[in-house]
Amino acid sequence: MTSYSIDKPSSDNSYFTVFLKYTTLLIVAWIAGWFILLFYVAKFRIKYIEDAILDNGAWVSLAVAISVVIFFARRTFAKYRYGSAFVFSFNDELETLTIRLTNTLNDKEREVQVPYQRLFVLVSGADSRLFGKQRIYSFYDDQIPVTSVNIDLTAWCRLENLPELLNRFGTFVKDKNTLQPV
Repeated sequence: MTSYSIDKPSSDNSYFTVFLKYTTLLIVAWIAGWFILLFYVAKFRIKYIEDAILDNGAWVSLAVAISVVIFFARRTFAKYRYGSAFVFSFNDELETLTIRLTNTLNDKEREVQVPYQRLFVLVSGADSRLFGKQRIYSFYDDQIPVTSVNIDLTAWCRLENLPELLNRFGTFVKDKNTLQPV
């Protein structure tokens, strides 16, 4: 068995701080949503859309707020549902990958075992001015997402034998087009 590990991720977030954070983001995004909506209405000048928005401001405001809440709720749920990976154990005898995950909100750990024949990894990247170049590895168990790891924004980037780990991941990398709709 070959294992790669980092220190267990922790967070100082509590439910209250998460609530405050997302309430603030909701308010800011709601205001930005209104500005974007009014910008497009002013830019394209379609009369019936202008009348519909201005005559039904409360309903439009509610629709903007609901869409913002759904967007942030999905992101929050995914972030804490999948957890942060801190151990990858490859068992070549049993042909399984064991991933130890921790939920940084409530500090609960869980372990996911994925047989090699059902495991595949998608590699994606991002390049931004703020965070630089990033390598994101998403792990799937027969098209069901298990977790995702951003190598360059986590402690994984400091792993001594990172190239060896990435080579192990490379044997399971599949093309994004091989994903079937679930």
